Amino acid sequence: MDQIFNADNRFFRGLSKIIDCVVISFCWFICCVPSITIVFMCVSAANYLLMPLLIPLMVLVGPASSALYYVTVKNIRRSQGYCFREFWNGFRNSFKPAFLAGMVSMGFFLLMLFDTYVVSAYLYDAKIGPVSWIFVVMALFCVMWSINLFAYIARFDDKARVAIKNSLIIGIANLPKSFVQLVITVAVIVGCYLIWPLTFAAMFIVPAILTLIISMVMEKTFRKYMSEEDIASEDEKTRVY
Repeated sequence: MDQIFNADNRFFRGLSKIIDCVVISFCWFICCVPSITIVFMCVSAANYLLMPLLIPLMVLVGPASSALYYVTVKNIRRSQGYCFREFWNGFRNSFKPAFLAGMVSMGFFLLMLFDTYVVSAYLYDAKIGPVSWIFVVMALFCVMWSINLFAYIARFDDKARVAIKNSLIIGIANLPKSFVQLVITVAVIVGCYLIWPLTFAAMFIVPAILTLIISMVMEKTFRKYMSEEDIASEDEKTRVY
């Protein structure tokens, strides 16, 4: 009986992790809700001319995404610290490089979406044609790069330009893994969009779960570029990897 109500048993540990996922997903959602709203409006109305509205609203997307990865790895995977506090610690510590790098990646992504809209509207009567697919592929490449970018900023203390360069190199050098991360991300986003009655509820747990899955691939990639001293130090502190 004591084991059943023991806070350290598997059930309560699992329940605690689920609650932590909800908390950090909520924190991320609060930071990104203006941008998410505009994106869904554009997709639903098929009017990508609204995309420029994202520019002043995406200030928090980069730092929030880096903080999400940071707290997922530290708290969910390694059981270190308190999720709410660690999220905002990660947000504050990565704000400058994540904001600057996010402006670059989001700017490129929005440009590709806008080009897709213009080309489709004027060359293919509002349908996606061969030229349009070029910009769609480039937009997806930007998403794939951004996944590596914000995870890199969360894990390494570098300036924005260094993070942009290194994350791009790492992503291309490990293209199969980057592609898997992209497929998982797109599948989750499309799934949430198609199952629209559950979309709002999913936003309060899916971001953390998705980040957790991606981190299982990403952390193995990052270890290839870490020194033996850094790996040994991390293993000693976490005893997880």
